[in-house]
Amino acid sequence: MEIQSPALRLTIHPEEHCFELASSSNPDLRLRSSFNAIIQNQRKPEHLLEKLAGNFQIESPTTTDPEIGPCQQVGFSFPTTQPGISVTARFFLMQPGPFVGVQMTIANNSESSIQLKQITLLAVEAGDLQIGNNGCSNPTFYSQGWQSWSATGAYRLGDRQHTSILGPFQNPMVVNPGTPQPKGKNRFSGDMFGLLGDLTSQQALLAGFLSQKAHFGSLLARFHPAPDLQVWANGDETISPPGGEVTTDWLLLGFTSLAVPDPLSAYLTTVAQHHHIQSETEIPVGWCSWYHFYQDIDQRSMNANLDAVMALKPELPLPLFQIDDGFETYPGDWYDFKAGFQQGLRPIAAKTKAAGLTPGVWLAPFIVHPKARLVQAHPDWLLRDAQGKPVNAGFVWNQFTYALDLTHPEALAYACDVVRTAVQEWGFTYLKLDFLYAAALKGVYQDP
Repeated sequence: MEIQSPALRLTIHPEEHCFELASSSNPDLRLRSSFNAIIQNQRKPEHLLEKLAGNFQIESPTTTDPEIGPCQQVGFSFPTTQPGISVTARFFLMQPGPFVGVQMTIANNSESSIQLKQITLLAVEAGDLQIGNNGCSNPTFYSQGWQSWSATGAYRLGDRQHTSILGPFQNPMVVNPGTPQPKGKNRFSGDMFGLLGDLTSQQALLAGFLSQKAHFGSLLARFHPAPDLQVWANGDETISPPGGEVTTDWLLLGFTSLAVPDPLSAYLTTVAQHHHIQSETEIPVGWCSWYHFYQDIDQRSMNANLDAVMALKPELPLPLFQIDDGFETYPGDWYDFKAGFQQGLRPIAAKTKAAGLTPGVWLAPFIVHPKARLVQAHPDWLLRDAQGKPVNAGFVWNQFTYALDLTHPEALAYACDVVRTAVQEWGFTYLKLDFLYAAALKGVYQDP
């Protein structure tokens, strides 16, 4: 089946579980890719579509408008190596936008639960990607980090990916558990989106998820020197029960030029449109206690600095006044205040608001200091590993920290109540939320 737009031509070969994508205007931009889904079967990975061909059902083609403009959509449902489990692959082609979308659904109509490993939406083998008239002989890969502390950058032939030698100290804070960390030359991973380009032709393939509402998305590129590329949705070894259904976020694919100032512009604009992100939203400006006081704060010093901000307002307007880490006894015990905050945080928030400023406060609702009372009072709230030990959430505050298991109803309720209390009872309308990766660590969750 073939569908075409002014920018792209998509050819789907359902009997081979693959598709081809080509530029409508440039014959030197094209790829061929397969797709698959992997589950854990008796502790071994099993490809659900492996060595199956022929039988498939076609969904009725539709024209939809998934918040990003008109799209022509078609889908194919396949039987799998496991009776009762089916895989559906859907494709959309933006009309007239620059992207193809790929999405997959795994439906478990068997009598047993299945454990998801990864759902591969793109698997381009070496030689199946052409970017320019020389194939892709001078490759580069742009690797996007998992979050703001993660390494981000572009790699060339012969490079090694930037990784930390401080594994247990650093990796829990910067590495998505579902994204590999290659150590050798010419192997590079990334998160959510990336570019695989050719420095000679200045052309590139862009692959990026429209959202990460359902899964984190990972990319892996290898130079041989001809590159290959895999993109998948992290299954995270979650359990899909009988009758369950799992659908990935949409993966966007398109070609872009490396010669323009912002090769990611069209992709980022599409993602912003999908998420209703307003780029003109004003960035808050103000004073934050962290950059001078670190954790050494108390009610007196906060009041003194608030008075100074108010006095300097005519010549140095700072509309935000934010208290950072140091008011709580230990992260995790958010309702226990240090001696310097005997009245809690409500008075300083009220004074800030009365001065016409926005009161802000720092919180890290998912991470737990090992000395927090919560560890002893609610040990069942902590995320643990297969041996029953608390999972390492990274080296912070000169300690290896813990994390809440947010699939535990009481732990989730506590994290929500901390935020509710800070806003509705203490009076803070600006929250600086930190260490949020602690909600997405690898562990044995109460609800798998």
